[in-house]
Amino acid sequence: MILEQLLKLHILDPKNPEKIFNLAYEYDTLDQGAAAISLYLKAADLEENDRQLQYKCLTRSAMCYDRQGDRGFSVLGLLQHAVGLMLDNPEAHYILAKHYASVKDWRNCFINANYALRYIDKTNSDIMNLNKNDVLYYINLAEFNTSGNEESKIVLFNLMYGDIEPEHKQSIIEVLNFFYPDTIPYIKEFHKEAYKYPFKGMDIIERNHSKHFQDMFVLSILQGKRNGSYVEIGSGHPTVHSNTYLLEDKFDWKGISIDLDKELCHLFKQKRNNTVLSKSALNIEYEELFDEHCLGSNIDYLQIDIDELSFEVLKLIPFHKHKFATITFEHDGFEGNELRKNSRELLEKAGYILVGKNIAYNPQREYEDWYVHPDLVNKRVMSGMMTSDRINFVWDYMIDQDKL
Repeated sequence: MILEQLLKLHILDPKNPEKIFNLAYEYDTLDQGAAAISLYLKAADLEENDRQLQYKCLTRSAMCYDRQGDRGFSVLGLLQHAVGLMLDNPEAHYILAKHYASVKDWRNCFINANYALRYIDKTNSDIMNLNKNDVLYYINLAEFNTSGNEESKIVLFNLMYGDIEPEHKQSIIEVLNFFYPDTIPYIKEFHKEAYKYPFKGMDIIERNHSKHFQDMFVLSILQGKRNGSYVEIGSGHPTVHSNTYLLEDKFDWKGISIDLDKELCHLFKQKRNNTVLSKSALNIEYEELFDEHCLGSNIDYLQIDIDELSFEVLKLIPFHKHKFATITFEHDGFEGNELRKNSRELLEKAGYILVGKNIAYNPQREYEDWYVHPDLVNKRVMSGMMTSDRINFVWDYMIDQDKL
């Protein structure tokens, strides 16, 4: 028996810190915390030169106390001592982050979790097997609780589907309270291997800009096309939540953006190279506009997103003269069916195929339809992205969770 062997070695050499640590570690693994703590502290006290061994003893002692509960003062003191010995080791910082989270001291939780992330490559398996995602959990949990920012919700959302401690996963569900982030972007670090519809040139994308994968949908259908063309009605901010910024910035697309907000259009001209028009989308002669900008009869992408007026604009598009390879149309179906019904009838009559219907930003709230024109897209790709589901939560539609 391992314990008996370690006891004999300790008896024969009772002041050897390494042998005491090994015995303490065995008691620790057998969940005999009291014996483990006394031996860890004895080893730390006897050791004079090996700071790494002292650090391991103090950190493991803190972990034992932490498992017992209601010993926060002891946990805090041991870990602070450990950090003083080995500032550039991650484990004590991580456990401190966990401790501070338990008492809702989010500032210190954030600080220590960031230290743990900085030094995570030095993780010592004799102390714990530290997972980067678990460290990110505490960083973003702290950010969420101090500022409630959208970015921390996005990271927590992604961590919920990744390799993370079950207790942390459950905590994220509770933190988000079943409210999903307003934005669910493609993030290369999290999603590259799990993205369902890869395309040429995808490796250059660290992160997209659409709120819910619209730009990635267009690039997937068109297989990473370069030098494409677009018409964007209801463009909004030029870079944030933009469906066309990625197309212009990384794939050299040209196009026209239209928005009624003069300030956003002014910002667009500062941030972007392509054309933006500050006009009412209802007062534009689109056939003349397309001809003036030499867009041609085949255009790669049409976005219409101006809330309840979207269908009125859709009726103005010269579908008799121009075809669009892809269309994203916001119908806000969760608020009612009329806009969705009318837009589908018009587009299907014009020859468009509804590839992704009722795209939703959470499993219940469908708000958009995604179309393609069969004359302008690869039939195999179109078939692969076709879905018959009544509601398509964009996360499930674009990401294979089994590969995360």
